[in-house]
Amino acid sequence: MTESEVDANEQIFWMYTAFNVSNITETYSNPFDELRAGKDLVRQLAWLIGVLYAAVFMVGTLGNALIVITVACNKSMQNVTNYFIANLAASDFIMCIFCIPWTVVNSLMDNWIFGDVMCRLVPTIQAISVFVSITSHVVIASDRYCMITYPLKPRLTRAICFVIIALSWTSATALAIPITYFTKEYDLRVYGYHIVCYEMWPSEVPKKVYEIILILLGYLIPLTVIITLYGRISYVITSRVLPGVFTEAQERQDLKKKQKTNRLLIAVVMTFTICWFPMYMIRIITEINPKVFSGEYHDLVFFICHWFAMSSTVYNPFVYAWLHEKYRRRLKSAFVAKCFRRSSIYRQHSKEGVATTHLQTRDYVTNSPKSTRFSSMRSLKGVDTV
Repeated sequence: MTESEVDANEQIFWMYTAFNVSNITETYSNPFDELRAGKDLVRQLAWLIGVLYAAVFMVGTLGNALIVITVACNKSMQNVTNYFIANLAASDFIMCIFCIPWTVVNSLMDNWIFGDVMCRLVPTIQAISVFVSITSHVVIASDRYCMITYPLKPRLTRAICFVIIALSWTSATALAIPITYFTKEYDLRVYGYHIVCYEMWPSEVPKKVYEIILILLGYLIPLTVIITLYGRISYVITSRVLPGVFTEAQERQDLKKKQKTNRLLIAVVMTFTICWFPMYMIRIITEINPKVFSGEYHDLVFFICHWFAMSSTVYNPFVYAWLHEKYRRRLKSAFVAKCFRRSSIYRQHSKEGVATTHLQTRDYVTNSPKSTRFSSMRSLKGVDTV
């Protein structure tokens, strides 16, 4: 290990310790004892943490993968709105793959075992997928706003839709470049600790500026835009009166549809707000005072906030797709029909073969009696005339 690496490790040791350990108190005479107490508390709840994250991982990956595959394989679903929903599902799928297993394993083991390359790659992909997921919410809200508020205006073309999707991934990648640059693996075993994957900036000022940018672009501004757009959509739907004369039953049905739409809009806003609020709140508080959530309960608080954020990958497919009857019908037609396509074709051919046989037999039987009956009638007619 070179002298520069030793100095860097020593610097990261003091920064890491200062960030994760509070001041020495009467309870803990050694700051590392406080860290280890927090790790022991998490290990005691490891089974519960594993079950909660496993549920989010399985449901999130399966639900989002089904959305992407369904839109990709079903031509009738390939429109602008569904492309945006599929983009959201793709980012949530990547989030499940790169945010859940790596974070849980690293936190429970309290040791980074995946090497320096993955130390840079994993948090970068995490940041990209999170930012694309959040921007997808804004794009979907904007698309719905334009579609409902201005129904006579032409919709976005597929080319523009793909440009918007590409820009979301490009901007997310550009925003994540500092994480890739400043994140590195550090070996703290010489200080009696473990190998850590840590994001170390040259000074606190640029780091705080970057955190503020992430909080603004990743939560506060998108939340404001989503609430504004969906609030406007709700107002337009509620106040809009369809032309024509309606019966009482039709009015009730129209009111029921409006209430259902409003509930879906509220569900979108509440899901986004509640899921991401704890994670961004802890980031804001940590930037103000890093020692508020440090020490014995730091890891446990982080797991709770992180699980809420990751659970959004489970709710999004239900809110944007599964609750819509049209989507469920097309999903069944896209998958169930294809799963049984071979057997259905076989049954269809079998039925056609049987039907052809019956048809030929029926034609033969039908034609024969007709000639026989005709001959018989002639015979009977002749007998009668005699």
